[in-house]
Amino acid sequence: LIAIGSIMGLSSQAFAVGEGFSIGLSGSNTGFYGVGKETVDHGSNTGQRTTTESGAFGAEIFSVLVEFDTGPVSFGIDYTFTDIDTPENVNRQGSGTRSCDSDNACGSDSTDVINKVSATFENHTTLYAIVPVIWGTYIKAGMVYTDVVTTENLATGANYPDVSTEGYTVGIGYQQDMDNGLSIRVEATAAQYDDVSASSSTPDSTETVAKKVDITDMMSARGSISIVKSF
Repeated sequence: LIAIGSIMGLSSQAFAVGEGFSIGLSGSNTGFYGVGKETVDHGSNTGQRTTTESGAFGAEIFSVLVEFDTGPVSFGIDYTFTDIDTPENVNRQGSGTRSCDSDNACGSDSTDVINKVSATFENHTTLYAIVPVIWGTYIKAGMVYTDVVTTENLATGANYPDVSTEGYTVGIGYQQDMDNGLSIRVEATAAQYDDVSASSSTPDSTETVAKKVDITDMMSARGSISIVKSF
């Protein structure tokens, strides 16, 4: 944001000052990354166990944008109307049920306990400002917001609540103006999201098992192509 303010003088010289309303459609290829930590507290039974793992995935998303050009700066909102689904994480555990013969010789687990967890990013929204620099290039900065909806199929019976997170985004782009108020943009942005936590608990044979998931270092990189119509 400081960089935006520092080049506004250059922007006003490089572009004609004007006001206008624009709408557009964007298609993006986006990569996401995060670090997850699960803490399971069995109380006096077996104590606390912590598991940490990082992961990354890619997604193709589509969004609509609305902008208002005040002259040197354009302000806009970008709303992703497609859900962003994470891969499904599958955790397979032995059920503890063993098949034994008459001599009490027991084999391997006859069945497995399978836990499945995934998440969906919904209502991903960006509020941003665009400042033209020179020769069709521009810089972009803003705030991002999204809901994180969890989907669990847990044999342990635990369920995690949905959460929300926000953060900031910065990037650069190039705009090629065409006839009839149309323009094409090519853009690269990166985003950093705030950490989130979700807690759950399930009754054990003797006491309640407390579970907590912390997601940290969430970030994304996005390459977009947009068609914009100005009025």
